[in-house]
Amino acid sequence: MHQAYDDTGWRDAELVDAFAGSLETYFDQVSRVRLQSWSKDRVVLLGDAASSTSLFGEGSSNAIAGAARLTRTLAGTVEPAAALARYERERRRIVRQHERLVPLMSHLLVPSTSGSVRLRNLLLARC
Repeated sequence: MHQAYDDTGWRDAELVDAFAGSLETYFDQVSRVRLQSWSKDRVVLLGDAASSTSLFGEGSSNAIAGAARLTRTLAGTVEPAAALARYERERRRIVRQHERLVPLMSHLLVPSTSGSVRLRNLLLARC
């Protein structure tokens, strides 16, 4: 594995070392990218592309709600840039409320220890 991954950059060598020294292997990660703006010129991000607020697959609902808001905001406008800024201000206010739960849910659904993985799996099996 070192031969294949050591010179690829990022943290590959570190991950290969951790993998080689472990009796159990579990890889998963929850990441979030925060963007300064959800639009540039005539391109606008919706749903998870703009703001992933859940680990439960609510991206489609978020995209539909965002598209509906964007449509209403752009309707009849002569200045698209101002309408896009207004759309983003309105949607970000809603998104911020949902984002508060992401850290908690990521620790529950993507645990960092093997014991936490077993506990999560046990709890989910009872649902």
